[in-house]
Amino acid sequence: MWTAIVHVITGLWLMAMPDVLGSGGRLADSNHIAGPVIVTFGLIAIWDINKCFLKVNFLVSAWLIFAPVVVQHTTTEIILNITAGIVLIATALVKRKDKYNYGGGWISLFQKHPQHIQSTKNTYGGDEHSNT
Repeated sequence: MWTAIVHVITGLWLMAMPDVLGSGGRLADSNHIAGPVIVTFGLIAIWDINKCFLKVNFLVSAWLIFAPVVVQHTTTEIILNITAGIVLIATALVKRKDKYNYGGGWISLFQKHPQHIQSTKNTYGGDEHSNT
């Protein structure tokens, strides 16, 4: 959960950075677009079942690292953008431990013996769908 909170804080910082530094231009526009995307997926990923949404921020992080090369701006803004991209990638790579068993996800719809059915059999000692 802490990784998602880092993403939210980083996204908020990216949105505020152009105003705090008193800058504008294309890099500020880029940050005003990337910031809300990062915050959105960070908030979604706070819940354990949605933790995979932090991986979406890989694309945004790559843009944060690449954008200062395309859009020439001050050295401070370039360093802050690249640092934010690196922080986002590093925290997205952190493996979060599952607190609960969510049944294997959407892929379980296509499996013959999905994980959540097996755990039910083990818990209740039999097949839940039998009439006997």
